[in-house]
Amino acid sequence: MITYAESNNRTAVDGDTLSYSYVAFTIKLYSYDLAEIESYSKAIDTALFKLGYERTSSNEMVINKQIVKIFNYEALGREER
Repeated sequence: MITYAESNNRTAVDGDTLSYSYVAFTIKLYSYDLAEIESYSKAIDTALFKLGYERTSSNEMVINKQIVKIFNYEALGREER
Protein backbone atom coordinates (compact mmCIF):
# COMPACT_ATOMS: atom_id res chain seq x y z
CA MET A 1 0.00 0.00 0.00
CA ILE A 2 1.16 3.54 -0.76
CA THR A 3 -0.11 6.72 0.86
CA TYR A 4 0.95 10.30 0.19
CA ALA A 5 0.11 13.80 1.33
CA GLU A 6 1.30 17.31 0.63
CA SER A 7 3.14 18.16 3.83
CA ASN A 8 4.21 21.72 3.07
CA ASN A 9 3.57 24.48 0.55
CA ARG A 10 5.25 27.74 1.45
CA THR A 11 6.16 30.82 -0.55
CA ALA A 12 9.88 31.27 -1.18
CA VAL A 13 9.78 34.43 -3.32
CA ASP A 14 6.71 36.47 -4.18
CA GLY A 15 6.72 39.05 -6.95
CA ASP A 16 4.19 40.97 -9.05
CA THR A 17 4.13 38.55 -11.98
CA LEU A 18 6.09 35.54 -10.72
CA SER A 19 6.46 33.62 -7.49
CA TYR A 20 8.26 30.50 -6.26
CA SER A 21 7.02 28.07 -3.65
CA TYR A 22 8.55 25.11 -1.86
CA VAL A 23 6.25 22.12 -2.22
CA ALA A 24 6.84 19.05 -0.05
CA PHE A 25 5.28 15.58 -0.04
CA THR A 26 5.39 12.72 2.43
CA ILE A 27 5.05 9.26 0.91
CA LYS A 28 4.65 6.06 2.93
CA LEU A 29 5.08 2.50 1.66
CA TYR A 30 3.68 -0.47 3.57
CA SER A 31 4.59 -4.10 2.86
CA TYR A 32 5.65 -7.35 4.48
CA ASP A 33 8.14 -7.91 1.63
CA LEU A 34 11.44 -5.99 1.68
CA ALA A 35 12.05 -6.63 -2.04
CA GLU A 36 8.69 -5.04 -2.85
CA ILE A 37 9.57 -1.99 -0.72
CA GLU A 38 12.91 -1.63 -2.54
CA SER A 39 11.28 -1.93 -5.97
CA TYR A 40 8.64 0.70 -5.23
CA SER A 41 11.25 2.96 -3.58
CA LYS A 42 13.32 3.04 -6.76
CA ALA A 43 10.25 3.71 -8.93
CA ILE A 44 9.09 6.57 -6.70
CA ASP A 45 12.57 8.12 -6.62
CA THR A 46 12.85 7.92 -10.40
CA ALA A 47 9.42 9.46 -11.01
CA LEU A 48 9.83 12.33 -8.54
CA PHE A 49 13.43 13.13 -9.55
CA LYS A 50 12.18 13.55 -13.13
CA LEU A 51 9.65 16.10 -11.84
CA GLY A 52 12.38 18.10 -10.08
CA TYR A 53 11.86 16.81 -6.53
CA GLU A 54 14.71 15.84 -4.24
CA ARG A 55 14.44 13.41 -1.36
CA THR A 56 15.03 15.24 1.92
CA SER A 57 14.66 12.22 4.21
CA SER A 58 13.96 8.50 4.25
CA ASN A 59 13.15 6.32 7.25
CA GLU A 60 12.08 2.74 7.88
CA MET A 61 10.30 1.08 10.77
CA VAL A 62 8.67 -2.28 11.39
CA ILE A 63 5.25 -2.57 13.00
CA ASN A 64 3.91 -6.10 13.65
CA LYS A 65 6.27 -7.48 10.98
CA GLN A 66 5.05 -4.96 8.42
CA ILE A 67 7.72 -2.68 6.94
CA VAL A 68 6.85 1.01 6.70
CA LYS A 69 9.15 3.24 4.65
CA ILE A 70 8.60 6.98 4.90
CA PHE A 71 10.00 9.42 2.33
CA ASN A 72 9.95 13.21 2.27
CA TYR A 73 10.47 15.07 -1.01
CA GLU A 74 10.71 18.78 -1.77
CA ALA A 75 10.82 20.90 -4.92
CA LEU A 76 10.78 24.57 -5.85
CA GLY A 77 7.75 25.39 -7.99
CA ARG A 78 7.39 28.40 -10.29
CA GLU A 79 4.04 30.16 -10.52
CA GLU A 80 3.26 32.82 -13.10
CA ARG A 81 0.43 35.27 -12.44
